[in-house]
Amino acid sequence: MKKCLLMLLAGFMALGASVKANASARLDGMGANVYAVEDLDMVFVYPNTTLEYSNIANIRGLEAANQYGGLILKDDAIGGMGLFTNMPVIGQSDPAATPNRFNLMWGNNFSGTTFGVALNYSATSWDSNNTYNRDMGINVGVGLTADTFSQIDIHASYDTGSAAAAGTSANNAPSIINIGALAQKDLDANNDLRMFANVALGSDAGFLANTSSTNVNVGLAGNRKVNDGKGLVATGLMINYTDVTGSSDDYQLLWFGSVEAKVADWLTLRTGGNATLYDATGYAGFAFKTGASINWQNFILDLDVNPASFENSIAHVEPGEGIFFTNVNGNADNGIVTVTEADLSYKF
Repeated sequence: MKKCLLMLLAGFMALGASVKANASARLDGMGANVYAVEDLDMVFVYPNTTLEYSNIANIRGLEAANQYGGLILKDDAIGGMGLFTNMPVIGQSDPAATPNRFNLMWGNNFSGTTFGVALNYSATSWDSNNTYNRDMGINVGVGLTADTFSQIDIHASYDTGSAAAAGTSANNAPSIINIGALAQKDLDANNDLRMFANVALGSDAGFLANTSSTNVNVGLAGNRKVNDGKGLVATGLMINYTDVTGSSDDYQLLWFGSVEAKVADWLTLRTGGNATLYDATGYAGFAFKTGASINWQNFILDLDVNPASFENSIAHVEPGEGIFFTNVNGNADNGIVTVTEADLSYKF
């Protein structure tokens, strides 16, 4: 399993465009994924949804050294247009290397059928001696309606990478073909069922000749709106299969459950957990997640909170501590909870 993960990571290092480095702080705080729960991250997988998630500015990584984000605008004639920049490259190991990546997307509705396309490019240089990693890709998405399902989204993407060390280009450039579909059935005004499947085929991962990788995941999720739409309960199962040259096949059965509730006009709380119910390697584990959103007018601050720090604050409440910061020796410089991820959005 370790060898398998290292191989995938090596391939992703040159193909940062193939998957996102991080999910949104909202999804991470719920312990959920974008296939199961509606979220802005849909635009990165299905560019045809760009029109649906338009008129928003989104900045991520507020807690990190390097922020990234973008803007999606809507025009009645042209459709939804978005540009995200400085997005991290998967597997980046050199802290001095700064990604110079753009993700340009567009989507529109044509008589009930949505169509979208996204282009991305990344160039990372390690030194001035013509040493670099680059990747580029295209992602096409289509949204359909059918008698059986309320909405069906389909996408197909292709990514390829190149690298050079001291002016010598690497052979066997890696590539990934990714095809996926998401079908949603609205059972009623408050309940929906989502089914999804993805297939990713990779070659020459890590610039190694005659290597290939196959990743398949299929899943089922249910969402229920509560309290007049102010709350959400979601749960789902996913089966994951991975095969990489030189490694044993790996099968996993994954589960997640999430709860989100608007407890005040300005505050939304969320929590959840995800578990590995079965792994062919024998691994099993559970991860507990917590998060919150702070709303002020059109601003939304999404926070992914470290559960351990949250539990510690509950167990050791001290008078005089603030909501977000605690006073230590007269300096309000330590938060009661540790924010591991923060996203700021402005809707207009």
